[in-house]
Amino acid sequence: MKNSNLQTVQDNYARFVQGDIPGIIDTFTDDAVWSHVGDSKVVPFFGTFNGKAGLADFFQKVGDNVQVTAFQPMNFRGSEEEIITDLQISANVIPTGKNYDSTITVKWQFNGDGKATSWAATGDVASVEAAFQ
Repeated sequence: MKNSNLQTVQDNYARFVQGDIPGIIDTFTDDAVWSHVGDSKVVPFFGTFNGKAGLADFFQKVGDNVQVTAFQPMNFRGSEEEIITDLQISANVIPTGKNYDSTITVKWQFNGDGKATSWAATGDVASVEAAFQ
């Protein structure tokens, strides 16, 4: 695993906790693809977001809709160009007042310059969708 790409992933998780969204976006290519499994009609930040403007839109929708109460990245694995992690996330859904606990698997892809080209989340998001309904 290329240490600089792993470090980027770890730093981005720390940036998320600190609220440094511009810092996260800066580590991505201009044409990056950010995708989150699930029904975007139910959860506003599910779906596919393209480019840096799309990433900004994703984070805006997260901030507008949930208050994260626990965020635990773990089980880092992968190769030079692909880092995979698991994320345990707990949050309160602002529009409904309901809480959820979810574990997703995230695949980060990097180019040869060490910039992230994609971020893709998969896993069981039923508890997230239920909290939004």
